[in-house]
Amino acid sequence: MVEFTSNSVFAGSEKILIVGVSCSPRKGKTTATAVEAALDAAKGVNSQIDTELFDLGGMSISGLFQPRGETEATDDFVKILPTLRSPNLGGIIIGSPVYFRIMSSLCNVFIERLDANHFIIAATVLMIAFIYALQQNRRNFYLIISTIAIASAAGVLILIKLPWIDFLTRISYTIFDSALIIAVIVAIVLSLGNLLSLKMESS
Repeated sequence: MVEFTSNSVFAGSEKILIVGVSCSPRKGKTTATAVEAALDAAKGVNSQIDTELFDLGGMSISGLFQPRGETEATDDFVKILPTLRSPNLGGIIIGSPVYFRIMSSLCNVFIERLDANHFIIAATVLMIAFIYALQQNRRNFYLIISTIAIASAAGVLILIKLPWIDFLTRISYTIFDSALIIAVIVAIVLSLGNLLSLKMESS
């Protein structure tokens, strides 16, 4: 468990919100489960952390946003927008399956809508960890959860990639295992660096 000093980011009385977004078109499945596990890990860090999960499966979100000054499109994105504009938003975790070696179309259009017109942290620098794993490999899935827990504790933005089995993954176990180990190391280094930065700023 990560411990924070009284001078840390949690020293105030205001709650910090961590939002999870599952971008799988299959509502309530593996991606949503992984993102929910990350939110649970974040919530366990400190009682001042609140979490909220948005499962985009079944939602209708258009990738076509309105030009500056025009009325916002009225699709399901407007249901999420108030939370993303929350002044106490401290971090966001985005989960997506991978189809044809890229993120889901739902994830793509969601990110397209996070433009400077209405996304309050558009100009904020965030750390990103890319995590690859094979859905059918249970050991890799547990490593994902462990990495999410470490990174989310420091408010890291995580893009989860969970490829389905195809002919390429059948011959790529070694490559993916190596990439996953590197991702774990990078996530740990970034998280520790962020925590050190917070302590230096508060001292």
